[in-house]
Amino acid sequence: MPSSSLLDDPQYAAESRIPQILVGSIIPSVLATIFVLARLYSRAILTRSWGTDDIWVTVSWIAGLAIAILNCTYTKFGSGRHQIFQTTEEFANETLLAYFSRILYQTVLGTTKIGVCCLYLRVFTDRRSMVIIYALMAFITLFSVPLVIYVTVHCIPIHKVEPATCHSDSPDLFVSAVCNILVDFLLVIFVVPRILPLNIALRQKVALLLVVSLSSLEIIAAIVRLLKVMQFNVSLDRTWDFADITTWSAVEINTGLFCASAPAIKPLMRKWTPGFLSSTHSVSDVDRYRNHYSSTRDIARTATTKSQIGITAFELKDQLAQAPGERGSGRSKTIWGEDNKSKVSHMEDSDSARAILGERFGDGGIIKTVSISVHEHGGDQEEFKSSSEESRNRIARLESV
Repeated sequence: MPSSSLLDDPQYAAESRIPQILVGSIIPSVLATIFVLARLYSRAILTRSWGTDDIWVTVSWIAGLAIAILNCTYTKFGSGRHQIFQTTEEFANETLLAYFSRILYQTVLGTTKIGVCCLYLRVFTDRRSMVIIYALMAFITLFSVPLVIYVTVHCIPIHKVEPATCHSDSPDLFVSAVCNILVDFLLVIFVVPRILPLNIALRQKVALLLVVSLSSLEIIAAIVRLLKVMQFNVSLDRTWDFADITTWSAVEINTGLFCASAPAIKPLMRKWTPGFLSSTHSVSDVDRYRNHYSSTRDIARTATTKSQIGITAFELKDQLAQAPGERGSGRSKTIWGEDNKSKVSHMEDSDSARAILGERFGDGGIIKTVSISVHEHGGDQEEFKSSSEESRNRIARLESV
């Protein structure tokens, strides 16, 4: 406990962390508000694709603004100054504000994460991803709702002298921190592996990865806040140390809002900076596949054209039947080449075919009858298209969010 002589120390009385509380609460809120409003404008005006995720993010944003206002209001009741200068009346009012802050804090963390999950439901529509997302949403609900109820009922102010029955060392703070950190971590490991395979422009992929990876900053903020709460519990100057709680709470809340809003502002960014976040890429997997098989067909057409002038170069299929006991396959893919001198440049046949045809063929000789077939390996093509279809759909959905 500080010496009572400090009450008469003007320098000690002049010390203040009020600017830290104000800056630490206002700046994160302003930055998050910019991204939330950009998101809402993109969804409501530009793409007209308003969804449930927008509702959840809007609720979180309003609750976050309320917390920022409460954080700034704390400074009127002793927070940011040394505790020995706080009056009993100020303590009662501060604790009442803390009661509402804790309810809003638990609420905004839950609604923000539900909003992120709803956004992922719009992008990742395969069965496995949807099962994972719904499981996460159930887990978020199962711990968020009881925590809000617990704080609302257990921490309700009783009277002015002892305004609350729970304090900063209540178990809800630790349960909330652990559960929210776990969910943030699970959301990161869910989305990153699903973004990496997408065939989108490198700068867009990097931007998306940076945005979702910022959830790690939310995890760091939650951990730091938890450590600050633990220090606050044993503090002898709580009103002074309370500045750390308000700052890291604001960072955690508004980082979540930023991560929930940033992926959805692409339509607005595309309007302001055309081409910067374009998903155009050089050649996608499907494009490469199509180009490959188009080239195969072109070769066949070229070979047919060349055959009209006496030069052939294409894939053939042996139609000669294999006699019993013969060596060789009886059916083999053969590349035949014939120039104007009637020389075979390359031939792979069964032994029976070579016995009949001999090593040369020319005018008056036996001519092998063949059928030309260009196989596009339909099964492989369908499998490749199927594996790439979901990637294309995800890209399209990312374009529309």
